[in-house]
Amino acid sequence: MSSRDEILTDFQACTGIDDVEVAILHLTENNWDLLSAVNKVLPQDTQTLPSERSFPVFPSVPVNRFRGFLDMDHDSSGLDTIDIDEADDAVLVPPPRNPSNGVIRHSSQASSATTTSVKQNSSSSTSSKTAETPFFVKEEKPRSSSSSNSRAKVTLSSDFMKSGPSGSKKGAGSREITFNVRLDTTGAALTAKLAECETVDTLKTLIHAQFEIPPCQQKLKGWPKCPSDGAKLGSLGLPDEINLSLFTNGPAMDFTGAGTSSSSNSVGKTEDKYSLVINDETKNETLAIDFPGSTTVRSVKEDMSHVSDTPVRFQVWTGWPTGTTDTMTLSACGLDKPRHTLSFRKQVSAASSSADLSKRMMELGDGSETSSDVEDLTESYPLEEDFYSQEVSTTPQRFLIPDNAPDEAVGSIQFADNFFARYGSCHPMFFHGTLEDAVKEACFQPAKNRKLLAIYLHHDGSVVSNVFCQHILCNESVVSYLTGNYVIWGWDVTNESNRQLLLAAANKNFGAPGVSAIRSIERERYPVIIVVSRVRATTEISNVIYSPNAATVDELMGNLMNTSEMYQTQRQTDIRDEDEREARERVKREQDEAYELSLIADRAKDEAKRAMEEQKLTEEMKVQEAAEQAKMLRDQIATTLPPEPDTSCTDPVCSLKCRLPGGKIISRRFLQSTTLNVLFDFLFTQGFSPDEYRFLTTYPKRDLADLVATTTMNGIFSPQDTLIVELR
Repeated sequence: MSSRDEILTDFQACTGIDDVEVAILHLTENNWDLLSAVNKVLPQDTQTLPSERSFPVFPSVPVNRFRGFLDMDHDSSGLDTIDIDEADDAVLVPPPRNPSNGVIRHSSQASSATTTSVKQNSSSSTSSKTAETPFFVKEEKPRSSSSSNSRAKVTLSSDFMKSGPSGSKKGAGSREITFNVRLDTTGAALTAKLAECETVDTLKTLIHAQFEIPPCQQKLKGWPKCPSDGAKLGSLGLPDEINLSLFTNGPAMDFTGAGTSSSSNSVGKTEDKYSLVINDETKNETLAIDFPGSTTVRSVKEDMSHVSDTPVRFQVWTGWPTGTTDTMTLSACGLDKPRHTLSFRKQVSAASSSADLSKRMMELGDGSETSSDVEDLTESYPLEEDFYSQEVSTTPQRFLIPDNAPDEAVGSIQFADNFFARYGSCHPMFFHGTLEDAVKEACFQPAKNRKLLAIYLHHDGSVVSNVFCQHILCNESVVSYLTGNYVIWGWDVTNESNRQLLLAAANKNFGAPGVSAIRSIERERYPVIIVVSRVRATTEISNVIYSPNAATVDELMGNLMNTSEMYQTQRQTDIRDEDEREARERVKREQDEAYELSLIADRAKDEAKRAMEEQKLTEEMKVQEAAEQAKMLRDQIATTLPPEPDTSCTDPVCSLKCRLPGGKIISRRFLQSTTLNVLFDFLFTQGFSPDEYRFLTTYPKRDLADLVATTTMNGIFSPQDTLIVELR
């Protein structure tokens, strides 16, 4: 146990949990894995073992949680060694201002670690450099009985915030955000103004100083999005003022700064009511129970152990908030209000735990070390006295189906299980389900797959029942033959209620003849095998085999084989009729399929023809529409052409003949000062677009498209000239 003592010491030093029972509870939940336990209690940046530190850490304040605190400029020669030997007498107060450096400097950068002791090495420092020191020092206070157990109070440096907890240092052009933080358990409030360049850690530091809640136990609700501790406030998209609710996810603690003497201000003393909706998955029940906020999680689990008869160690819960432990109160867990839903189930049974423990103890063997291990196992698996007490059963043999079976399906399953338990593994494979299901399984199949249905009726009042089952029905040859040729359904008619249930099922499936056949069976003639067959669409009882007529294996096998042979002759007729009917249906189905295919082909042809007609019509409409648009464009351009000069015009004129592709010639007079654009427009109005036709001069032969459209006809055409128009 020395190793566990060391783990406990390290765990308390890392987490600051003074309560030994709480610390042991955390370690037990994590199988005494120190790293896992510390991970669960503190964030990642607080995990430092005492052996890894070069100086002691204040026991009630987690390491690295006070980010954004103020650093002070000191002359290295003026630093003193600060030792804190007793946490109960240590009070953290702001340090005095350094006369040599003036006002304390504010630092918005997060320090890598906050310690309560600083050693200055004079050989590694100079008078020209400054050292960054924590913002708090030790102040000795006289011991008193009232303060011996009080928690050390943490205060902030005088220049940590510009105006204390209600304001922050505001940089140039920085926006201030007002935080209204309300403690959910007591209603206490804190208002703080922080610059958007500050981090969430800074806000948690202020809350720690105000309410004495360590940052690792703070749970703030009301953020637009869940931020990390190092996130800057300006990156969260916060409004100028925001309201937050503060919950704790750690052990209850006093917020007055004066220990736990004031019950009115303690989280654990709250009188809030919590309504827990607990779903018992083991019993498929839902319970709605109201608990005071001061109730611990362990108490809730203990109450459920009385309600569900499940010890706490075998309870598996889902729905508790992350970080919830058994020692926490409901008000400290951060449950949803007004109702919080939880799920509960039983993990393992008491009997299985007892058997598992016995097996492990046998494997350990004898010896001193074995005894220690056995004691540890006993502590890990606490057993109740009833686990070992096994009373010798003196009750009479159970019926194959208990009295008042709920229905046929359950009764058939009970019959098969109890038959196996009473007569061994070599027995007929009884069908699980109702009598109607058994009839469908055997009789309502294709004739090739159809079987006989054997209804085995048992009565414990008959003197030959056990002998018949043990030596005849459970014979290997009988079991093999029944399995291959029959569907077997079993029922126990010993109790009158079960007999009436069977009569109702028989009336439903076989009508009055079936009910009459069962009613006529006398007790001395049990057990009975009723054989049901289906011939020519009729389901009927074909044979009843009474145990006096099957007193030996040979007699029973003879009855079963004779019944099966008679049925096979009738079944062959049904098979032949079914084959002929299937052949007719197959021919009809093939004809229907061929007809459907022809219809599909005709519809496809009609669709293709209609699609082609629609496409042709669409193309014609497009061509017609294009022609109309081209005509409109030609008419519009024709109105813009300059008039043809008459014979009396004194300006230089070019008489141009245009030879068209079909051999037709059109002539027009143009002024020599007319540009080629006018010529192109004229030809376009005649139906010759420059995009589709080329306009070539005769000598020298060249394409007018290669010339600038603004070029005049003078120099290109003579007074009497010819232009050739041809397709591109």
